[in-house]
Amino acid sequence: MNEQLSRLQEQAEGGDANAQYELGMAYQCGSGVPQSFTEAIKWYKKAAAQGDERASRLLWFLDMQGIH
Repeated sequence: MNEQLSRLQEQAEGGDANAQYELGMAYQCGSGVPQSFTEAIKWYKKAAAQGDERASRLLWFLDMQGIH
């Protein structure tokens, strides 16, 4: 994981909803980290719980695709 992703991970773990969403995107796309829908969903759920609509929409979309 590069320095930028390490900072993003730290912010996400600290409760930053935007960082949680961005980290979810990184895992979904395999951008700088191994692709993992499990990790992506974990971070999207954290962001969605804080009201992030983008994360909520992606969770819905992944669910519709059968990815849980």
